[in-house]
Amino acid sequence: MVGCLLDGADTHLSVFGIMQKNLSIMGIQAGAKSSFKAMNKTNEANNIKPVVDKKFNTHALPEALSYFEKGKHFGKVVLNF
Repeated sequence: MVGCLLDGADTHLSVFGIMQKNLSIMGIQAGAKSSFKAMNKTNEANNIKPVVDKKFNTHALPEALSYFEKGKHFGKVVLNF
């Protein structure tokens, strides 16, 4: 389960649903929303593009996760929907 709480840390989660689906929750700190917006604005103004290592379609999700977990990629691993 992957989530993003850029608008705040308070949320409602169904513990039963998490346990029933055998999910795990892991948190990371990624900085302030204002910093993220400033970075994107700077990237756009300077035509900076992220490095994309490999792209996967949704049907290849298991392969994409395996590739990402090996940690040998350089740049972004993208999942196309």
